[in-house]
Amino acid sequence: MGNCNGDSSVTTDELLAMLRLALRGAPPEGCDVSHPQAVDVAEILIAVNHAVAGCPGAPTLPDLVPLGVYPSAFVEPPLLPPWNAVCVANHGGQASGPFHAAIHWDFAYQAPQDQLLAFESIAAAGQRCLNSSGFNYGGVELVVDSQDEVAERDETNNRLTGYVPIP
Repeated sequence: MGNCNGDSSVTTDELLAMLRLALRGAPPEGCDVSHPQAVDVAEILIAVNHAVAGCPGAPTLPDLVPLGVYPSAFVEPPLLPPWNAVCVANHGGQASGPFHAAIHWDFAYQAPQDQLLAFESIAAAGQRCLNSSGFNYGGVELVVDSQDEVAERDETNNRLTGYVPIP
């Protein structure tokens, strides 16, 4: 419902086409709707749900999201040695496969430092924390899938900027 071009996703333009159909009563150009003379509110709500959650039967993809960088003693179970834990979640519908996460430290007390961590696959709806090398505090930027190794449902949510305090 709402997928005019058959690509298994509903775009904002397709939702607007349905609204125009509902308001004007004529099918939008290039959109084969199931009821060409009318669209009701229930069909529009179904299309909005498809736009948000994906169309039924559409292939699901992983969606890697940075959770944060924390002193490793603060994650459960605590990671040893007591360095920084870099935590990533997969909010997608399938396992991610292996990927890298880039960490950029911006210190007040020394020159900036970059690190690259190799993550193994994270299951759908799972999360994983890895130790970074050494204990650091200060400004941090974390970019998951920094080398574009994973095709994701949303490629725009892979960056997190924050501050790691002294514990």
